[in-house]
Amino acid sequence: MQPFQIANAGLSLLIAAQVLFMVPLLLARPERRTVSNHWLAALLGLFALNNILDVVASLSPLGDHPAFIAVNIWLITPMGPLAFCHIVTALPGGRVETPLRLWLPVLVMALLMAPWLFLTPSSLEAALSSGGQRAWLALLAGAGAAITLPSLIAFLGACLWGAIRRVDAARKAENGAGAARLAWLSLLTRGLLLMWAVLTLSLILTLFGGEQVVELGAGIAYLLAIYGLSLLALGRAEAFVPPREVGERVMALLTAPVAKYRKSALTETDITRLLAKADHAMRQDGLWRESGLTLPALARHVGASVNDLSQALNEGRGVKFFDYVNGFRVDAVKQALADPALQDRPVLDLALEAGFNSKSAFNAAFKRQTGQTPSAYRARA
Repeated sequence: MQPFQIANAGLSLLIAAQVLFMVPLLLARPERRTVSNHWLAALLGLFALNNILDVVASLSPLGDHPAFIAVNIWLITPMGPLAFCHIVTALPGGRVETPLRLWLPVLVMALLMAPWLFLTPSSLEAALSSGGQRAWLALLAGAGAAITLPSLIAFLGACLWGAIRRVDAARKAENGAGAARLAWLSLLTRGLLLMWAVLTLSLILTLFGGEQVVELGAGIAYLLAIYGLSLLALGRAEAFVPPREVGERVMALLTAPVAKYRKSALTETDITRLLAKADHAMRQDGLWRESGLTLPALARHVGASVNDLSQALNEGRGVKFFDYVNGFRVDAVKQALADPALQDRPVLDLALEAGFNSKSAFNAAFKRQTGQTPSAYRARA
C-alpha cells in the first residue's frame, strides 16, 4: 500500500471522527433541536459517511468499482440543499419556499447515476469493444456521469451562493438583536463555499493525473475547514440556539409557568411575560404564516387561557388578536417588497405566503400599518 493511500485514509478518518463528534454535540440539548439544526446534522452525517467510504476506497479495491462511485455521488448530491435549508431556516423567520425546485435536481442526478450500480470494471471495457453484451449500459453510464459531475458542481455552488445572498440580505435588514448569529451564519456560508471551491479544484486537477496528490491536498483542506468550523462553533454556541429576545431575564419569563395566573387578573409583570411568550412563538415558530391561526390556537401554543392572552394584547399592546398577527405578516411582506430578488413576484403571492387569506384583508392591513399601498411601498423601496 502506498504512503499516499495511507495518508488519505487517515485524513478521511479524522474528518469523519470530528464530524461524528459534532452531531451529538449539536443536538445534545433540547433547545438546540431546531429544524435548522436537524438539517445541519443530516448534512454532517452525509459528510461523515462520505469520508468513511473514502477510507474504504483507499484501503481496498472497492474504490474503483462503478457501484461504489455511484454511491459516493449520491452522498454528495443532497449536501447542497441540506446546507441551504440549514442556513435559510436559521435566519429570523426563515423557511424554504421552493422545496420541490430545490430537491428535484437531486432526484435527476440520482437517476443519471443509477446505471453505474449494474456495472463492473469489465463492463466499462466492454464499451470499447464491438461485441460487449453490456456495452450499451456502460455507454449510458458514461453519458450520465458526463452530465452529472459538472451539474453537481454547479448545483452545489448555486445552493451555497443562494444561502450567502439570503444571509447578506438578512444582515442588511437586521435591527441589531441577531447580529452575532447572522455574523456566524455569514462565516459558515463562506466556509462551505471555500470547501466547494476545493472540491471543484480537486476534480479539475484529477483530470490531469496525480489523483492521490490531489486527494491528499483536498483532504488536508477539508480537515482544516471542519476543525476550524468546529472550534468556532464551540466558541459561539449561541449560533445553534434560538435567539433570545432581550437577554436572560426575558428567557426566564418565557420559561415561567402560566397556569397560576389563569384564575386571577393579570398584573403588568404577567402581561409582559405573556407577551414575551407570544412574541417568541410568533417569531421563532413562524406561526403568523398560518392563514388559519386563531386566538385559541396561539393561547394553547404559549400555555395560556384565551382570556389572559386577549387581555395581554389589549392592555399591553392596545391591539386585537388579528391586528397583532397581521403586524408580523405586514412586516414580512415589507421585507419581501424591498428585496430586489423578489421584484418580479406578484404582491398577492407574497401576501398569501405571509398568511393573508384574501387580497382585501391584506390591502387593508398593509395600508393601516404603513399608510400607503403595497405598490407604492415597493416603488419607494
